[in-house]
Amino acid sequence: PDDPAPALAVVEAIPGEGGAVPANRPLRVRFDAWLDPDRVAPGGIALRSGELGFSFQAAYDPVDRALVVVPPVDLRVGVGYTLEIQPSAVRGLDGRRLAEPFTLDFVVGPPDGAPRAGGLVAFDRLRGLFARACDRCHGPTPLAWPPLTEAALLSGVSLRDPGRRLVVPGRPLDSQLVLKLLPGYPNVHGAAMPLEGRPLTADQVRAVIGWVEGL
Repeated sequence: PDDPAPALAVVEAIPGEGGAVPANRPLRVRFDAWLDPDRVAPGGIALRSGELGFSFQAAYDPVDRALVVVPPVDLRVGVGYTLEIQPSAVRGLDGRRLAEPFTLDFVVGPPDGAPRAGGLVAFDRLRGLFARACDRCHGPTPLAWPPLTEAALLSGVSLRDPGRRLVVPGRPLDSQLVLKLLPGYPNVHGAAMPLEGRPLTADQVRAVIGWVEGL
């Protein structure tokens, strides 16, 4: 008989086991496969220090294929914490789950001065980005590919994947604009964008995702 598919695996955690994370930084756990964003279950995730549990927000960063755990306030400097992720908390797009709970012990260091992540992204922030990286194919007067204007993105459908809209408000991973910026994302036709020049940085792709999430 065929060997069973391997379980979903953690490839990196930030901080690492026993390491320190700045008090203002989220925890990031990267996986070896794309996660199903609709199957992230915060009820299967726990953040605690000793017997005391702490609240958090759980999000999925498809750029890094990472679960991101964000406490609402800075954790206490010098204190040890444990993050535990049950197999029921995450599921890969390919259906795989963790074979066993993932546990990360870490300590909290002083804040590093960086602003806390989050906040809405205005489309104005993306105009220059699209102009530098994408105008050879998408504008200002494209012959075949849709212009990357706010109105065109919100009303357009994919030419390569006609069943997909370019932007689905609040749903980045249902939006062709975002999927084309994620090299290797399953069931997306054609090459990743942009075709020419430098690819977008991880933070630039996150900015596009942030705009779609905030619609």
